[in-house]
Amino acid sequence: MPPELFDVLTARPPTKVWKIKGQSPEPDLAGLRDTALLPVGFVAALRRSE
Repeated sequence: MPPELFDVLTARPPTKVWKIKGQSPEPDLAGLRDTALLPVGFVAALRRSE
């Protein structure tokens, strides 16, 4: 994999924490999902049209 992809993966936060008034903070797993899908899509050479 190219170094640019590693730079993108390290720059992304794996999870976000949502603070809702009156509740404890909850992690958002969408960031973790996106971080996992980036290398899979790159290695498989998947494009948007496919």
